[in-house]
Amino acid sequence: MAETNYCPGCGRQASATDRYCRGCGDALTDDASIADPIAEAEAAMARGLLPEAIATLQRAIGEAPAAHLHVALATLYLRRGDGGQARRELERALDVDPEYGVAYAYLGGMAAQAGRVHDAEELLERAKSLAPNDVLVAIKRAEYWLLLGIYDSARDELRYALRESGGNPGERELAQSMLAAIEQRRRGSFTRNTVSLPNLGGALRSRFVRKSRQMAETEATECQ
Repeated sequence: MAETNYCPGCGRQASATDRYCRGCGDALTDDASIADPIAEAEAAMARGLLPEAIATLQRAIGEAPAAHLHVALATLYLRRGDGGQARRELERALDVDPEYGVAYAYLGGMAAQAGRVHDAEELLERAKSLAPNDVLVAIKRAEYWLLLGIYDSARDELRYALRESGGNPGERELAQSMLAAIEQRRRGSFTRNTVSLPNLGGALRSRFVRKSRQMAETEATECQ
């Protein structure tokens, strides 16, 4: 039987043969000789080379499919505006690891931006049940609450994840930036109390579709 260890980021159990955590995607080895395709893709993006970044991840997946690589590739397709391809990559991530919470979180985020409120709720609840302390899952859930204008719930998601999870520095920085923006908005805007989504009713659905687009572009794009 393979030896087991635990991810230092999220605490999920992992096999000794795993190079990356199946829960949060963090590297499980300090071996600098192992190339990090996500880092290579990010470097390509920093140079404005989206096609090169996509090709880098496609090659890595061809060599060794991994759920977190499919999710990373999905985010690049989202940046390219190709939601259909992004969705397929997220579904492939779940084919590799049916319990990869981050993939459910991204699918939930896409459903929310499309105005499918109850689909988004189910997907994001599934994400949280699989990865309750994952910072990226909390970010996607917070985006959802922001789309609904329920800032208290968005703030609580981020606070909990920042308190309970390690997370990588980039994700924590993004969560902290979102939290600061939420606090600023709450001080100057009307804020609903936290409510249960099923109780929002059908009336919210049409308003959600009509008014959420602009906020989605300004507050969710950085997480794609």
